[in-house]
Amino acid sequence: MKSLQVILKLSLMMGLISLAACDEVEFRNGRVPAEYVAQAQASAGTFKGKFLGQEGELTLSLQDDVALLTYNSDKGNDLLGNECQSRIGHLKKARIKDNKRITHLYFSFNAGKCDIPGRELDLEFSKDYKRITLYLEDYDSITQECEWVQRNPPAPPIYECRNFARKRYFTGSFVR
Repeated sequence: MKSLQVILKLSLMMGLISLAACDEVEFRNGRVPAEYVAQAQASAGTFKGKFLGQEGELTLSLQDDVALLTYNSDKGNDLLGNECQSRIGHLKKARIKDNKRITHLYFSFNAGKCDIPGRELDLEFSKDYKRITLYLEDYDSITQECEWVQRNPPAPPIYECRNFARKRYFTGSFVR
């Protein structure tokens, strides 16, 4: 019993340490607070890569204290394609590790005329800020698993099904 208490205390302490090591910071109107400007400047730049099979450039910049994300390709500045009229909005939040390194930036997103459920772009940074993986939520995939279950031995078995939803994402990869 005493060893179980020790294990529970250690698990709780490890959980608290991991929470302290990675903060999620929310932003208003894309404005970056002064204490995070240095991190934002380190992540800024132009990244070349592909999203949805289309080559283009993601540019992350800081104008005064406002973080901006733009996308450009030879077909225009619509991340989903010109017929969608999608728009990248304000910086919503960031995930910062050890109070100094940005691991993720989240921007609001409007898919325009296209039927995409994602309303947020997730930019995941490599440790050296040289690589970005871009995620945009796609439809959840729903799978169903069924099996015969024997509940009461004298009664006949029943056929029981469970549905499982899994999120899928459109992904893109960009490098400096």
